[in-house]
Amino acid sequence: MQTIREFYYKIGAGESRLKGIGTFLGVYLPSLFTMIGALLYIPLSSILGNFGIVNTLSILIFSLILTLITALSLSSTASNMHVGDGGSYFMISRSFGVKTGAVMGLALYIAHTLMACLCILGFSESIAPFIPGASLSLIVASTLVILALLSFVSTTLAIRAQALVFVLVLVSCGFFLKGNYLEISKEVAYFKPGFSFWAVFALLYPALIGIEAGAALSGDLKRPSFSLIVGTIGSTITGFLFYFLISIVLWNKVPLSFLQSDPEALKNFIGSPIGLIGFWAASLASALGCFLSAPRTLKAMAQDGVFPKWFEVFASKEEDSIRSATLFTASLAFLGSHFGSIEHVMPLLTIVILIVYGLLNLASGVEEFISNPSWRPTLRISPYISLLGSFLCFAAIILMDSGKAFIAVMLLLGIYFVVKKTVIESRMDDLRQTLLFSAARFAIYRLAFLKPSIRSWRPNFLVLSESAGGGSALLNFTSSMAKGRGFVTLASVLKNRYADIDEVQKWEDVIRHNLKKRSIEALVEVTIADNIRDGLKNIISSYGLGPLVPNTVVLGQCTQEEHFENYMQILKIAADAKRNILIFRSEIDLANLEKVEIDIWWDKKQKHNSDLMIILANLLVRQKEWSRAKITLKSVVTNETAQLHQKLYFEEFFKKSRLGMTSEVYLLGGDKSAREIIAENSTERGIVFASLKECETQYYKELVSDFKTIKTICFVTNCQNIDLHTLLN
Repeated sequence: MQTIREFYYKIGAGESRLKGIGTFLGVYLPSLFTMIGALLYIPLSSILGNFGIVNTLSILIFSLILTLITALSLSSTASNMHVGDGGSYFMISRSFGVKTGAVMGLALYIAHTLMACLCILGFSESIAPFIPGASLSLIVASTLVILALLSFVSTTLAIRAQALVFVLVLVSCGFFLKGNYLEISKEVAYFKPGFSFWAVFALLYPALIGIEAGAALSGDLKRPSFSLIVGTIGSTITGFLFYFLISIVLWNKVPLSFLQSDPEALKNFIGSPIGLIGFWAASLASALGCFLSAPRTLKAMAQDGVFPKWFEVFASKEEDSIRSATLFTASLAFLGSHFGSIEHVMPLLTIVILIVYGLLNLASGVEEFISNPSWRPTLRISPYISLLGSFLCFAAIILMDSGKAFIAVMLLLGIYFVVKKTVIESRMDDLRQTLLFSAARFAIYRLAFLKPSIRSWRPNFLVLSESAGGGSALLNFTSSMAKGRGFVTLASVLKNRYADIDEVQKWEDVIRHNLKKRSIEALVEVTIADNIRDGLKNIISSYGLGPLVPNTVVLGQCTQEEHFENYMQILKIAADAKRNILIFRSEIDLANLEKVEIDIWWDKKQKHNSDLMIILANLLVRQKEWSRAKITLKSVVTNETAQLHQKLYFEEFFKKSRLGMTSEVYLLGGDKSAREIIAENSTERGIVFASLKECETQYYKELVSDFKTIKTICFVTNCQNIDLHTLLN
């Protein structure tokens, strides 16, 4: 087990910059002042008087657990990556993707701005009695302007001013501990109606938030990983001890009736302005820290291209971009301070921060649980601790105020969908691929050891095409049947024996671009071969992973006789490999038809093909655009007796199979052949399914010729012997 000294040197050996801010000024103090500064706007004395010391300390301990777990998760994540500008936003966006990160970054930005408003309001209300004749609005405006100018003029000066504030805080703590305490009567605490654990938690939790304030300055830190680990954990523990001590002192030294009745009990208890000066300074430092952290979060988001072009002023790497972001933040803080109120802002602030903390814990827990090779943090914690922290954060949100939580989540989801339409696809790695890969690995290994089941049959189409687009009608047809239920792979062949891997990758990128443009979900497989036949043969025989092997080969209909021989060889290869075969041709735009029909030509001698046709037709009508299609099962018989028997058979079949279809049975007679009857009685307003009996050149040539008048047709061969009766029952 590592000693503290060994661990210290290990985390200290991480990334280091030539210039930057140290741990004490860059992380510890900004985080600590955010916690201590909350003292002036948190109704601590009223909570103690009306909720009791035991319950108050219980909330503080629960708050410590939440924040400390989050601090550990944040530290673990920070020690695994180069942490750039934006702190928590940077880490969330690199874990869950820029789109989710943008939503959380915006939430963080708003939270920091709200915290600045709360600190300024708390300071102004506390100092107003000591400035006769000055209105509260004037104090608020003056305070905001001074803090904004300080952060606007010099970041370094603003950060170094925190050292003086720290001294003043120590002085105020000394006055507090040595004050003129009052005697108290040993009364039982009186609980006001409506004071629930979670309602008080919503008001008290801002006392122990602030670790993200230090993390937001990550881009300015000299040793980011080291500073974030030591600074966040240290400030969290210090902030907890601060509030724990103040709660104990107030409870033991102030009469209960005084705590219950006077909302300014803390200020009146300290009495002297000199005793309050440190807490005033901490509140101002907290607001100043928000004016430093919020603009940097805004800048990091702008650099990632999250905002529209008119926000590009914040994306510059020059100091002017920070100043522009600071000015923008100060303007929002002024509006919030002028129109907002402490009692309404605090619960919303708690909800937003808990959502961010929950995601930080979730990111760290998932990374540690999955254990990617890239996950090598200096500080490793159990994934179950981080996941527990995430669960507690989200559970607290719901228990605290489900109504406001729902509104907050809906707002964040709304922002996400807006961002999704405006943010370009990120090239940065994130957890999505890792999670999907892990889920796929889990499923594939278990599928591989399960016995194949006809009842669980799903289409896995291998669409063979010479072009990058695969044929619009062909792909729309197969993707409609597989949507939400199976897979489509568009396979193509590069006819160049000298082609290399780079050319294959470029061709795959072209195909994927075309698929994305047409909103078609499909995998892509490209191979190199001397000719189409050999290339497609290779794909049919070798493409797939474990149980996820294509079960159906789909081709466009070949109409050029000089290619029939090679075409038949491809069909035979698919048949020998026990792959179902679909040959599709369409001369009309199916998407623009007002009334769509599906005809299935039943062949008693090819019942297995008919079964597959029925399955495919019913997959089609489950899609929205095909949901009103009429499916008709058609057949040709030789005499009237057979016609009657066929109709009765279809009626009984429809009842047992629960399939919403109709039937039509035609008599063979006169000079017309069965194929001529099929061609004449097939719909022109949809798809016609017909059986492909064999893969022989002459047979195929005659089939193509006889059915050339049918606008849209799909020939089907069931090489897997899929039985409809087994599938439906």
